[in-house]
Amino acid sequence: MSLTSLDIGLVWLCLNLLAFVLFGWDKIAAQSGWSRVRERNLLILVLIGGLGAMAASSLFRHKTRKQPFRKIAIGLAALHVVMSALLILYLG
Repeated sequence: MSLTSLDIGLVWLCLNLLAFVLFGWDKIAAQSGWSRVRERNLLILVLIGGLGAMAASSLFRHKTRKQPFRKIAIGLAALHVVMSALLILYLG
């Protein structure tokens, strides 16, 4: 069984949606005093779902001023984009 570009695209979309939702959840948890998502886990989400994570961060204004988290997140999101582009080129 081999993966098609559609399969890879769906996985990529799901990971970005997951990152988006979990960043939104963490924002709600922060405002409500609930248990939070660990920063390490949020950074892993940025690596595997960078565009969704960064979109959620901007939309929900979550972790936008916290340093060094923001700088690391931007670097990981850039790495996510590069890895995604390389995967597209490889499959294309």
